[in-house]
Amino acid sequence: RWSPPNSVSALRLALPNRKPSAHSTTFCCGGAMDRAMAAEKEKLAKALGSTRKMTPEVLQEICKERSMWSQPHLNTRLYLNYKGFDDIAGLENYVGVKTLHLGNNNIAKIESLDRMSDLRCLFLEGNRLTCIENLHNNLELRQLNLEGNAIRKVANLSSHIKLEQINLAHNQIESLEDISELQSLANLTNVDVSYNSIEATEGVVEFWSQLAGSVRLLRYHNNPGVRSIEHYRKRLVNSLPILGYLDERPVFPVERKSSKAWSEGGKEAMEEAKREHFRERNKSVQVDPERRELLTRMRKLAIARIDREAKEREEQEEERLKSAGLTPDPLTAVSSGDAEALADYAQKWRGKVNLYGPDGLRDKVSKEDSGAGGPFTRFAPPSRVAVGPSSTPHREEHHHRAPEPSAAARPASASAALSARRGQQAQPGASDFRTVTSSLAAGSEDHTTAFQERQFSVIGDEHLDLGLAEASAAISGSGGRFSALQPSGRASEMHGARREEPAVMPLIWQQNQQQASVDEMRCMDQNFANSRAHSEGNDLAALD
Repeated sequence: RWSPPNSVSALRLALPNRKPSAHSTTFCCGGAMDRAMAAEKEKLAKALGSTRKMTPEVLQEICKERSMWSQPHLNTRLYLNYKGFDDIAGLENYVGVKTLHLGNNNIAKIESLDRMSDLRCLFLEGNRLTCIENLHNNLELRQLNLEGNAIRKVANLSSHIKLEQINLAHNQIESLEDISELQSLANLTNVDVSYNSIEATEGVVEFWSQLAGSVRLLRYHNNPGVRSIEHYRKRLVNSLPILGYLDERPVFPVERKSSKAWSEGGKEAMEEAKREHFRERNKSVQVDPERRELLTRMRKLAIARIDREAKEREEQEEERLKSAGLTPDPLTAVSSGDAEALADYAQKWRGKVNLYGPDGLRDKVSKEDSGAGGPFTRFAPPSRVAVGPSSTPHREEHHHRAPEPSAAARPASASAALSARRGQQAQPGASDFRTVTSSLAAGSEDHTTAFQERQFSVIGDEHLDLGLAEASAAISGSGGRFSALQPSGRASEMHGARREEPAVMPLIWQQNQQQASVDEMRCMDQNFANSRAHSEGNDLAALD
């Protein structure tokens, strides 16, 4: 707390007496300097006296500064705290004040409050008070804050029967007898006597039990004797039935029940009382069985309605596409990467997860796929079997040649045989892919056959046979480990049997089939051009 300095010491500090030196006498004559210093001392003393003494003029300035009424009788709240006043004076005209703040000053005595008959709240914290006095005319007092003073005994409060809150923390109270007058205040609900010097260990619980009918908040912590009181908190909770806050934390119902059980049956009874309390609380918050059934039925109806509306929207969309001559395809926009369609798709599945849960949604999707033959149950990867020369279908006329093996990579005999065959049969080109793709789209060939034919349609039968022969000659000394490169009769039989299987192709492949064909054509054209350029370069190098 700030305490104003003594006026004499302040004057000495501000204007110390200095003797004029020989040098200074040359610039001032006689006692001019002494007279100037005396005038400054008088002015400073007057200023200090006016700021530390409570006068009507000073009160008017404070009211103006803190936005209060300039007319004294209109003020119901008066804020005079943090002003360094030494005493209370000049409040005769403030008769309507109900709340008076005089905290954090330098007041040593309570006085000049006789005319405030309607005073309800008095704040005198942080002063130099040593006793409670001169409050006999303030019988309407409800709240009294005397924290942070030097009070040793509570007195002169027995007539204040309406007093409800009193704060005596951080004072110099040393025994319970010094605060015994609090027992005569029947309406006292909030008592704070913490941070004092009370060393009593016996009779503390009995003392506060005299206020059992009114006290709801009690702060008695940080007194020297508290740590020596056995079962201090449990005993106080049992002795004060309406206490809601003790020391630094609330008194919850579970603590009250457990403290009562402890007083009757010890620690085991206290633990059992806690468990019983939590069981009762959990039971009280449970949903009634009839209401639970009602909520479950309503939730199922809401889910069914959402599913029905979603199905109706899908049917309407399909009808709209059919009427427009389009194929219903809910995943077209998603496959194309449309941001809005992707967001709708994600939101749809999010909603299903929220409705059914992760496990429930998996079960629902698996049931729908297994019952309706969904796309995941129909898909089977194409078999990879050796394709014989006879499996190559009829090809249409073409305009481009397939890439030939480089001259440097093939032997002379193979090159001669290849040159002889070129004159007899036209070589397949990239246009053969169009033939295979169109047949696949028309449904004339299954997916496995089309996949294999698309692999070998550009190469041709003679190239395949020549390549196998060259590979056999290259690995003649390897012990037959690569004999699987030769087409076998068993593989041809298996291939013929597999031709009878139904066509299997994912829906997304069918939808993107046309675009994939165009991309394949572009890719083959580019590869053909690169291979041809490479082959011509090798031929020129061989001629050189």
